Amino acid sequence: MGQLQKIVEDFSQQPMQSGKAMRLLIEKDLAEFFEEALPLLRIAENNHGFQYLLTLLLLNDLILEPLVDPAVFSFEEAVNLAKLLMKIEPLLDIRMLRTLTDSRNADPENDFVQKIDSAKGIRLLDVMSAISDGARILPMMAQLLHHSSVWVRSKAALLVGRGNKNHKWVEQRLSEKDPRVRANAVESLWGVDSEGSKTVFWAGVTDTDNRVAGNALLGLYRLGEVSSIPLIFDLLDHSDGLFRTTGVWVMGETGDPRFRGCVAKSLSDSDSRVRTAAFRAVAKIKQNEARYRSGQDVHLRLQSFDVPGSAWLHVSAALWTGSAIQGKMEPVLGLRPTQFLIQEDRRLVTQFEIHEVSHPESISVAFALPRGLAADDPFHRQCVAGLSRALLLKRKPDSWLILKYLPKPAGKKGTQGANRGPDHSMLHLDAAQESERAATLPLPDDVRFLTDDQAIGAAAEASGARLTLPIGILETACTLIPALAQSRGARHLVLVTDTAYVGTTNDPGWAEISRAAKISKMKIHVIGLRHSEELKSLAYRTGGGYNLLSSVEEIPAAVEALYASLLHYYMIRYRSVMPESGDLSVKVYSIQGVAEDYLTQPELPQPGAPNINANEASALKRNLNLGEDFPEKRLAGSRSSLR
Repeated sequence: MGQLQKIVEDFSQQPMQSGKAMRLLIEKDLAEFFEEALPLLRIAENNHGFQYLLTLLLLNDLILEPLVDPAVFSFEEAVNLAKLLMKIEPLLDIRMLRTLTDSRNADPENDFVQKIDSAKGIRLLDVMSAISDGARILPMMAQLLHHSSVWVRSKAALLVGRGNKNHKWVEQRLSEKDPRVRANAVESLWGVDSEGSKTVFWAGVTDTDNRVAGNALLGLYRLGEVSSIPLIFDLLDHSDGLFRTTGVWVMGETGDPRFRGCVAKSLSDSDSRVRTAAFRAVAKIKQNEARYRSGQDVHLRLQSFDVPGSAWLHVSAALWTGSAIQGKMEPVLGLRPTQFLIQEDRRLVTQFEIHEVSHPESISVAFALPRGLAADDPFHRQCVAGLSRALLLKRKPDSWLILKYLPKPAGKKGTQGANRGPDHSMLHLDAAQESERAATLPLPDDVRFLTDDQAIGAAAEASGARLTLPIGILETACTLIPALAQSRGARHLVLVTDTAYVGTTNDPGWAEISRAAKISKMKIHVIGLRHSEELKSLAYRTGGGYNLLSSVEEIPAAVEALYASLLHYYMIRYRSVMPESGDLSVKVYSIQGVAEDYLTQPELPQPGAPNINANEASALKRNLNLGEDFPEKRLAGSRSSLR
């Protein structure tokens, strides 16, 4: 082991002594110091000792010239070192450019232009392309846009475009004869999320050169444009091996697992260039997928929505991370549409859109649960478990009310003080009457909105005094809606039902409840074990969700997922790839982890689903936060052909 290597390794334990020893070595002999440092520079292990070594080399002007010398460092080694040096010297790109000019030259600008077309000049531009945003070196790069070397012009176009981020400037470069200039100009807009850059990318997709088209598609993909996905697949069907090679390269650069199968097939392509690119792409996709899977616990729950009159199928996706062990859960925000992998009967869906819906304001939620006296009652136990899980998602300002109700026996109107029956007149309210509600069905004295988690947990466990509880879902809704209407924030009523009788089909109270909920701007959600035409219609008309479960064991997950969706969700709409829509699976790749959920034929309505007319469908879109501006637009994938 060399003396310098030992000093670098001991630096973290003895920083003062090691730093002094390193300074003594470099003062003794600069050239010898660099020669001894060279093996360490090629490995570039980023630790405190190595960072101090780089600082000394930079201060003594020993690193910049070798950095752009292909005889000293490979391109990968030079880029790795340059990235580390940028943390020490933010103006590294400017200092590197100055190494190419002779300070004794009376005309440094011409000296730079002449020397850039050399082995060191080319390496310099390569490294600049990898580490610099182009902003600080924009004037110097602008001098090279008319250089006699096409290669130099192309690199200059990349750095100038990256520096000014002007889509109009890049658009003008698309008329350049040399495809390398066009390709690098398009690349310079990667990550610039604007309508102008997207327009340039779509123009580049139709370019006759494979690199230009590939760079444009990768730019669109990185902006979350799912319309680019089918066109990326199209590249692999191209008759020209160069386009297929570019297609495999793009797939590898995305790291998207949806391309893994196609890349694997390309390993047997007749063109050796395609096969070589496929090997690299497979490795990148596997590496990226492993990074996703190393994340925390992440949960996904899909819910189907029927939007009449739409040629698209609609599904909401609640996505949250965390666990009871961690003691907290929270929604997963800011995912790009390209992070969603959608399949129908295991066939890839490529025509879809994602609309993210967040509710940053506080919410008030009223939960209505059947009363359970026995502590070991399965339904009651699962409801409490569901509330406990949802409580991990609750934000501090959010308020909860938990009301137990008595199941209404079939054919009876209720007894023991609760035989009053619901007074529907109390629901005939408008905004002007909101402060004068008549509490004809008052809440029990011990039931109120709470924000404290412990108090909410106690309320969930309590069974409630029988004589003060409402009977049946209809009466329960009439009791809760006036109280919820006076709460703050977004308002939600969650009705949890078992196999008990829920009401009379022709009872006008259902229409009145729906009307009162709309006036009070609240959504009604239903979680039940038995299908109810009235409850499903009520949920749909108020913009809420209707979740029919098959067993009580599903209640905790359903309550947790519902609450997660009240805070944040992704609305997915897609076009079926089957003659008749099949089973849907959605997988989401995020830094929090990988999550997957399934739906069985999501577009098929439940038996006896309500017949929603055009006006109600429009209201439903608004309630789902889709808005009337969520159009049936032609996918951008149909704008061009790469074949």
